[in-house]
Amino acid sequence: MSTEEVDYSDDDFSWLPSRQPQWQALKSTPIPVEQVAVAAPAYTLRYRDMLGLLKCVQASGEKSRRVLDLTAGLISVNAASYTAWDLRWRCLCKLVEDEGPELLDAELDYMQDIANVNAKNYQLWNHRRKCALLIGEKGKEAELDFTAEVLVDDAKNYHAWSHRQAIVTAFGLWEKEEHYTRTAITLDVRNNSAWSQRMYVLMNRPSSDGDIAALRAREVEEVVLPAVLLAPGNPSPYNFLRGLYSELAPASPLCGDGNVLKVAEAALSKDKSCVPATELLADFFVDLATAGGVGATAAKQALGLFSALEVMDPIRAGYWLHRRTEVGFVAEQDGASLN
Repeated sequence: MSTEEVDYSDDDFSWLPSRQPQWQALKSTPIPVEQVAVAAPAYTLRYRDMLGLLKCVQASGEKSRRVLDLTAGLISVNAASYTAWDLRWRCLCKLVEDEGPELLDAELDYMQDIANVNAKNYQLWNHRRKCALLIGEKGKEAELDFTAEVLVDDAKNYHAWSHRQAIVTAFGLWEKEEHYTRTAITLDVRNNSAWSQRMYVLMNRPSSDGDIAALRAREVEEVVLPAVLLAPGNPSPYNFLRGLYSELAPASPLCGDGNVLKVAEAALSKDKSCVPATELLADFFVDLATAGGVGATAAKQALGLFSALEVMDPIRAGYWLHRRTEVGFVAEQDGASLN
């Protein structure tokens, strides 16, 4: 309940949005301040007045230019307001239907201004994605350019990468995105977002020939190995390499070919105490041990590597002990002698 008893028709309040010419025919007053609220939001009178207008247009279902302007005012105060963004989207769709798609160009400019201030606003990116899909094919390049600009300032902006995924998927821009991620990785091999995006492309794009083995070999030679040789201790290329075997169908054990061994040995040739390379090599032998044929020999190799990791990476010594115990248990289950 509110204890306010204010006459907002007084000339002292002529500056309120609801008192402007375009709204004077609408009977609206600022929403009241809830006196019983434990922690009432510190809304300004101007914002409460706009919320009063919002309540009226929601009730009437109005979708017009003035409503579009109202949402801009609300968003300028609270850019995270789902209600304001949702109303803006529904209003925009109606105006585009009535007046033409040219309005969408102005909307892109509007969103650009907001992104310049806060490029990590979820509602902004959700709204932009809907606009981009409504614009269709002719706007796809502009969307990639827009996200590329954002990523120059913040290479790990989750919203920008997610937006790229939506655009690439909607318009089949797989080859272009593969090239983009390779460039991003070349510029910064530690950009785990770029590695993740590249895996997304490989997992979701239509396969041209279905030769997964050839794809894995190409990615190792052209992307993984150069990155590992440049920064052996960087975990990103190793995680990507594991994904090539676990996420691309058909899945394959790490010992399914010589690629993993090649990467591990290349990294260890640069840094003998490289933890992620040693772990990769240990997991290679774990897979080899469970593949049969050389179980005991491979298990011994894995045990030795996990023992070495306890020394190389003492912070996670307990974890490496656990991994070593697992290998011994699996070997015993298979009846292999580790003596």
